[in-house]
Amino acid sequence: MLAAWAFVACAEASEPPATGPLLELPLLAPIDPTKPFNHSAEATLVANGGHVAVAATQLHLDSETSFGTTNLLRKVAVIASHDRGERFGAAMDPGGGPSTSDPVLRAGEDGTFWLAALDTDHANSAIVAESDDQGRSFREVARGVATLDKEWLVVDARARALYIAAAGGVFRIAYDGAVSGSNVLAAYGESGCSGEGGAVFAVREAGTLHTRLLSYDGASEPVLRGPVIDAGDAAVPRAAAAASLGRTLDGGYFLVHTFRSAVASEVRLLLRATLDEAGTELSLSRPGKIAFHPAAAIDAAGRLHAIWYESDGPTGMLVYVRSKSARFQEGFSEPRIIDPQACPGGGFYPGQADTEPTGGRRLREYIDIAIDGSRAHFAWTHAPVAPSRVYTSYRDFEP
Repeated sequence: MLAAWAFVACAEASEPPATGPLLELPLLAPIDPTKPFNHSAEATLVANGGHVAVAATQLHLDSETSFGTTNLLRKVAVIASHDRGERFGAAMDPGGGPSTSDPVLRAGEDGTFWLAALDTDHANSAIVAESDDQGRSFREVARGVATLDKEWLVVDARARALYIAAAGGVFRIAYDGAVSGSNVLAAYGESGCSGEGGAVFAVREAGTLHTRLLSYDGASEPVLRGPVIDAGDAAVPRAAAAASLGRTLDGGYFLVHTFRSAVASEVRLLLRATLDEAGTELSLSRPGKIAFHPAAAIDAAGRLHAIWYESDGPTGMLVYVRSKSARFQEGFSEPRIIDPQACPGGGFYPGQADTEPTGGRRLREYIDIAIDGSRAHFAWTHAPVAPSRVYTSYRDFEP
């Protein structure tokens, strides 16, 4: 149930002093000269100590002006900045085989960057690679992890371990590459964070598209925790897959996710003090909006920063909000436009056949946000028309 104050106009957070320019990230050089990359999508990013790295799927689609996949080629690339996101270098191949997809890039507390991606030539098994030079190069640590589809990565630097949740199961991967895992899930990973002696994941049930929280310590079987988190009204057949799970400053958990009704699509914030309780939920998006694909992160003061798309207007936008404080009930800023032409308007919704382009997908599955000091970094797919390209920007805020 939504909190009673969820739809009340929220108090304005203090004005962030600067928003960076919108930067279109470069495409990877061709690995097959007959299939040069002409689109990009599915971005995740890390930001640490002034270093920013974005991982994205590079795509060869049927043409630069369409989204057809008859001649599909996919390859994950990493594009890095070493000046707080002001400038980015060339797209780099981090390895993992000739056809990779679904990148998840995360950083450990020790500053190491970790990348997971699906090897689409080998049954969507995962490759895992590390970078100890802030994204300038990557070294493969593990290959052939039986993920099957839709993996998500959590880094536990103190335990020198990684955790992955995917359709193929939940896995613990030691820094030396040793892999242990659980049984196959009837779900796939959509976000994760540290917790409960290992990792906690948000996993989406394959049949209902509802979300469950799942804890895994690498030693025992994973455990589903707390009530089901509905994806939308029963009469609505599809919901966007993106979500963000993390820890609040007081040690609890937050999940930012989409709830689809017959007349709107909300971005909601679920708060749980413990994993097993129902928690409290509020709406971050405004009433009547078509909002989807959220991403969220917490800053050092415990404030929540979030981005998502809105498509109910004549053009679709990427918007940003920030909580006034670590007590989210005190309110959020009004949504601020980051990209005024991020996607089509007119009620576009990802995965909905009557709004997607013929034969393909425009935005694909997720975007990302990361906090480094007093700067929030964003990476998203910009695709009001073809081609789709990964963009990045930032917004500074008062510490």
